This record gives sequence, C-alpha cells and structure tokens, in this order.
Amino acid sequence: CECLFLMVLVSLMWSVTCAVKGIYPFGTKVLSIGDMGEQTIPIYTFLWDVMHGDKSIFFDWNTGLGNNMAGIISHFALISPFNFFFFFIPRDFIELSMFYFFLLKLLGITGSIYFVVRRWFPHIRTVVVYAFCMLYVFSPFFVDYYRFPSWLDSVFIFPLIIFFYFEQMHEKGKGIG
Repeated sequence: CECLFLMVLVSLMWSVTCAVKGIYPFGTKVLSIGDMGEQTIPIYTFLWDVMHGDKSIFFDWNTGLGNNMAGIISHFALISPFNFFFFFIPRDFIELSMFYFFLLKLLGITGSIYFVVRRWFPHIRTVVVYAFCMLYVFSPFFVDYYRFPSWLDSVFIFPLIIFFYFEQMHEKGKGIG
C-alpha cells in the first residue's frame, strides 16, 4: 500500500509537470527529442517494426542513415524491459505515447528505489521514505537524463545492482570467518 501511494504521488507529479509544460495528453507538445536534437521516435518505431516482424534487428539502410542501427542501439535502447510497452500500442500512437512510456519508467524507478530503501531501512518513517524516493526519482541529475529515455533504465537498475552487490558481499563475508 505504501509503495502504491508513492507511485500515485510520482504519477501526479509527472502529470502536473507535463500539464504545466503543455505535453500530451495535456497539450500539443510531445516528448520526442533526444540528445543533440536527434529524434527518439524513430528508435521506437523501428523497435515496433522489429517486434511485429516488419524489420530485421540487424543491418537496415533505413535506420540510422545506414549505420547499422547506430541511432537505435545507442544508449541500449533495444534491450530495455520497458520496451514491451510498445508491443501493445498501435504504431501511429508511439509519438503520443511517450508521456505514458516515461511514466512507466518513472514508476519502475520508484519501485526499485522503494524496494532498496525499505529493505535496508525497514524502521525508517514513511514520510522519510517518500521524501527520499521522490528526491531520487526527480533528482536534477536524473531529470537531465529524461532527454534520453533509454538511459532511465540505468536509473531504474542502479539501486537494484547496488543492493544485490552488497547482499552478495555480506553473504560472502559470513563464510570467511
């Protein structure tokens, strides 16, 4: 219940931010710009085509200006578990769905940091957990990476990697002495 409330809070904050900026579904702007002014939508339309059998994941002259998916595999865009989102939406809705795609990633980030904080600090007050998780999800460092949707996967996985690394080191230390 605590994590669900936190996810609702993140969803509201994301929705308000997009509403203030006039981003779809609250306006006419869309979240489609990547680094250096490149468009990220072709990455996801290519991915959609691959998922639905219309394109090959290998060399394609129509992708990345013939650079063998240079724009597609950069930032690990093809290996994100969040990409299954695009399997369930129509191809024409990809550009408009970026609000929901980002929201899905933010909820994943929220869940991963909540899991780690609750496991390491089970007795910490709920309000502190909410504050820490919100600060993690909307930290200026990570918000700057919202330009690169695929880089948000590292924000999602980082707490889990650290958690399981320390868990392994803790178990390994028990066997030494």
